[in-house]
Amino acid sequence: MFKTLEPEDNKLLPQDVFCALRPAILVLLESGIKVVIVTLGSNGALLCSKGNPNKALNINRKFSGEIFRRVQLICSPNRFSEPGLKHGSSLFAMHFPTVPAKVKKLTGAGDCLVGGTVASLSDGLDLFQSLAVGIASAKAAVESEDNVPPEFNLNLLTDDAELVYSGARMLLAHQSML
Repeated sequence: MFKTLEPEDNKLLPQDVFCALRPAILVLLESGIKVVIVTLGSNGALLCSKGNPNKALNINRKFSGEIFRRVQLICSPNRFSEPGLKHGSSLFAMHFPTVPAKVKKLTGAGDCLVGGTVASLSDGLDLFQSLAVGIASAKAAVESEDNVPPEFNLNLLTDDAELVYSGARMLLAHQSML
């Protein structure tokens, strides 16, 4: 007798995916890549770096714009600051969840995740906040008939980003990379 796998039955836990991908992530980080983001589809994304990922990215930011103002108010930039986590001293891994979506199609979700993340970084948000906005942007994409929504509802985007941000969890920090 065969059992039909429902989507929930087929999901790996983020920490299991991280453990399986850890050797490849380490190769990328040791080769000079500063931050690795692994998308897990409907299970969110992994954020990995050597040490604090915000210190790994040395970006000149302008700290302005509507996304910056809204997200800065609801997603505390100090939530994931850890004084003991120095750049380059340890492997850092974090899981960012998704939020439930009414999926119409999947085309464009990855592009919107990257675009939302990069746009938020350039608007002055830190990497954690920016990835939350990127995941919220991907949700907007899968709920749209278009590959990229012609317009984003900023209220929905920031509400979803807050849910993603508040659900983010540390998988690994303060541990030797060896």
